[in-house]
Formats: sequence, structure tokens, C-alpha cells
Amino acid sequence: MRKLSRHLPPLETATMTTEGCFLWCIPVAAFLYLVPQVIGIALLLAVPILLLSLREDRRRARLAAGRRGESICTFARSFPRRSVDPWVLRAVYEELHRAADSSFPPRSMDPLGLDLGICEVEDVEDLIVGVADRVGRSLDAPEDNPHYARIETVGDVVRFLSAQPPSPAGLALRPYLRGSS
Repeated sequence: MRKLSRHLPPLETATMTTEGCFLWCIPVAAFLYLVPQVIGIALLLAVPILLLSLREDRRRARLAAGRRGESICTFARSFPRRSVDPWVLRAVYEELHRAADSSFPPRSMDPLGLDLGICEVEDVEDLIVGVADRVGRSLDAPEDNPHYARIETVGDVVRFLSAQPPSPAGLALRPYLRGSS
């Protein structure tokens, strides 16, 4: 005869052994130990970065407020009238005004640094190549340029590019340059 279900042996419940408890305690303890430290380290890094960012924003706002009302005309008047190419002036001004997020207009004596966002040599080279292509200036033999290797300010970029000879494409674009340079 079959045994009744009430005679079924009791269900064995899984009990935590000492080894199992120890194995669970290690990751839990490590988690509880590391999470506050990771959060603390993140805060230690985030707070100074946030403070520096706010300080930089305030500095840029003061710089923009001090240059309110300045334009391409103010920029162009800071150079001797006939010694620089007006196309170079406009192209450099527009490129740097765009690079500075249009928060303030560039000045001729501005260093090519943190204010304008041109900190690396490669950035300066990219600026010069881009403007030279736009205004039709050749960058062949830049070592012959008297302003070569002395580019530190916005004015230096303008003078360097104005002293470069026009490229063949530039001569076709602006035929009045044929006799100059």
C-alpha cells in the first residue's frame, strides 16, 4: 500500500554553514568599505574641479564685460593700416572669435593660451593652416618669414600670415595681389 503524503519526509531547508556565511561576508564587507571611499575620492576630485570651473567662468565673464562694444573694427585699428592684409585680419578675428565661444572678441595682444583656447602647438598650426587656406596664403618655406617661430599673440599670427606670399589659388582669388608680397 502507498504511504500517505503526510508521511512525506520534511523538506530540508538550506541552512547557512559557517563557510557560506564567511564567503558572503567578504564581498559585503568589501562593498561597505569601498563605497564610501570611492564616493569620498570622487568628491575630493569633483569639488576642486567644480570650484576651478566656476572661477574660470567668472574670469571669462569679467573679460567679456571689459570688451563689451569691441568689434572687428577695434581689432583692425590695433594694427598699422597698410602693413597687414585685411583678409588675414578678418579671417583671424573670425576664427578666434569662434574659438573663444563668441564670449569675447580677441585683441591683438591676447596671448594664444587659455583665454582663446589655443594652448598646444598643434592648435596654433591648425589655426594658421586654416586661415592661410581661407585667405589664399602659401605656407611654403615659412622659415623665410621674419615672424617665424615667434608666434605668441594674436597679432603675431596676423603679422606672420600677412608676411607669407600669396598662393597660386590666392592670386586667382584676389588678382590685385599679383604685384604685392
